[in-house]
Amino acid sequence: MVIIPDPTVSRKHAVITMVGNELLIKDLNSTNGTYVLDGGTFKRISEYRFSGDVVIRLGYYTVIKLSLVTEENP
Repeated sequence: MVIIPDPTVSRKHAVITMVGNELLIKDLNSTNGTYVLDGGTFKRISEYRFSGDVVIRLGYYTVIKLSLVTEENP
């Protein structure tokens, strides 16, 4: 669990899980949404799979860069 001190992020906002060699981020019906940076614009998602780097936004203010690190991709 990660606690984010942002009033626009829900208590149970999103979950990230491994699916094979990818990570899956899934919005948990949050009020203010989960977004992925795509082509310079944040797009709201309900779920998104990735295997490299991704920049996400939770709510209005919290921006996080996530990276999948494996033995093959340090």
